Amino acid sequence: MVAWVGIFKAVYGQPIATYMKEFRVHQAMKLLRETNDTIADIASQAGYQTQGKFSSAFQSIVKMSPREYRKIQGIAPSDSFSKTL
Repeated sequence: MVAWVGIFKAVYGQPIATYMKEFRVHQAMKLLRETNDTIADIASQAGYQTQGKFSSAFQSIVKMSPREYRKIQGIAPSDSFSKTL
């Protein structure tokens, strides 16, 4: 197992966990732009067990929250939480 992990890093320039985190967040970015799914649903579709973990991962890569990203993209939020604000 250790050998292929080293090969992965040599080929892609980053550990597999970092690559997967970025891949999942980029998939979520697409869903945030192209769907009206709730952020909780998108978090689940991207493979996150909780919306909080998803939001933290998203923030660490995109430097803004999923809600802020969606707002900048011009898509109205569909989260029930947002509707109460």
